[in-house]
Amino acid sequence: MDLVHPLDGLDTRPWSSLSHAYGSAEDVPDLLRALAGADVAAADEALSELYGSVLHQGTVYAASAEAVPFLAEIAVAGHHTADVLALLGGMAESEDEDGVAPGAVRAAVADRLPSLLPLLASPEPEVRRTAAWAVSHTRATEVALPPCAHAGTRNPNRPHARRSWPASRGSTYWPERR
Repeated sequence: MDLVHPLDGLDTRPWSSLSHAYGSAEDVPDLLRALAGADVAAADEALSELYGSVLHQGTVYAASAEAVPFLAEIAVAGHHTADVLALLGGMAESEDEDGVAPGAVRAAVADRLPSLLPLLASPEPEVRRTAAWAVSHTRATEVALPPCAHAGTRNPNRPHARRSWPASRGSTYWPERR
C-alpha cells in the first residue's frame, strides 16, 4: 500500500499566479503546511486564514479549487478533520465565484469524494455529520457509499447515526439499505 502525504505536490502548483480574496495565493502553501502541522495554535490560525482567503464571505476563487485536494487529504489524515470538512462543504456550497469557472470549486470537492466518503463512517459523530454535510454540497446525485457508512444505520447501539443522515444529507439522495 502506498502512503500518500497530504501535501504531496503542493509546491508544483502555480500558487503565485492564482488569486484568492486578498490577491496572490502565494501564501496558501504555508497555510496548508501549518494546518497539517503539529502546532495546534498555528493550525487554528491557518484554518482561520484559509476561511478568510479561499472562502471569503462565501466567495470562492481560483486558489480555492487548487487548495481542495490538499484540504481533503489533510482532513482524511486526521488534521482538524471536522473543521476542514466544514471548509470544504462551504466551498462546495458556494455559488459566488470570482476568477474561477462556474462550478469548478464544487467539482473539485466532488472529485475528492473517494477520499472523503470513508469519513461518513468515522467513530466521531461530529466528523460523520460534517462529512455528510460537505458531501451533500457537492450535489453528486449518485454517491456509492462505502459499506462501512451503512453500518451505523443498522446498528441499534448507534441510533444517533441513523438520525443524523436525513438531517445532514441536504438535497443529495442516499438510499438507506435495509
